[in-house]
Amino acid sequence: ADSSPKDPSRYLEELMQMQGEAPGSVIIVPPMPYVGHLGIPSGVPQGRVKIGVQQPYNLTAKQAAELGITYWLVGHQERREPDDAVNRQLREALEAGLQPVLVVYETASQHERGLTRDILKGQLARRLHGIHPADLRRIPIVYELSGDDPNAAPPKHLTLNPDAVNRKLTIIHEILSEEYGQPIARSMRWGFGGSMDATTIRSYAGQAEMQVPMLGSGSLDAGQFAKTIAEVPASK
Repeated sequence: ADSSPKDPSRYLEELMQMQGEAPGSVIIVPPMPYVGHLGIPSGVPQGRVKIGVQQPYNLTAKQAAELGITYWLVGHQERREPDDAVNRQLREALEAGLQPVLVVYETASQHERGLTRDILKGQLARRLHGIHPADLRRIPIVYELSGDDPNAAPPKHLTLNPDAVNRKLTIIHEILSEEYGQPIARSMRWGFGGSMDATTIRSYAGQAEMQVPMLGSGSLDAGQFAKTIAEVPASK
């Protein structure tokens, strides 16, 4: 998203102070200009916090790896990039040793017209084209519902509740199983990117198909984000 923390230099310090001993790792994907301000605070266990970027136009995956960046977010709906460009970014991330995260999405109008399966099947086929099956387990897939305008959220009446999100993720599971077989599909991870907070995250994360929750503007306030993280079940 275009939003940013008010004080990026203190963001991680505040986040880790408030997160306490909550289990799991946290991946922070800030706008590129803020990456240098997000130093990992001393005393944070290794691997607890990892920094990623959304693939910027003027930075290669190799350069990102040299900067110590771990995660590479590609395919975000705000960018509306061609699927072949997203596929190329995935390949570059894998070659550079980065951990790519692939976003797939449908627009509000596609959702209302019942096109979810067709849209996601096409995106997954094109974006994962030529990726070696052994590498697929390295690529978490995050589903988003987008507004028809890439800079706008979907209408409020289309907000997906946890059950609806689970149905979307079930479709992704089925598509991957059909394309690659159950053993490979079971080794992969997928999840949902959307508006979740400390009062709702447990309901979403508790869904059977939900493995990777991704927050946008809900992560800007370190205190509120820490409370949300604390509500994620340890199994996720």
